[in-house]
Amino acid sequence: MPKIDPALLVALSKIGGNLNQIARHLNMDRTLSAQEKVKALLELASIEQSLGELVGNADKVF
Repeated sequence: MPKIDPALLVALSKIGGNLNQIARHLNMDRTLSAQEKVKALLELASIEQSLGELVGNADKVF
């Protein structure tokens, strides 16, 4: 298992928590159309995937 900077993991965890809060609010928002919600949630999923890739590549950077 590669060593990953604990501060990086903490920061990524906080970002992930924020993404989850945004997704929850999007799902509860009754003013957005279903199409707008899907688009926003897909963007959040893309960001989450990018964060996962950062963690996977962190051992190559540090």
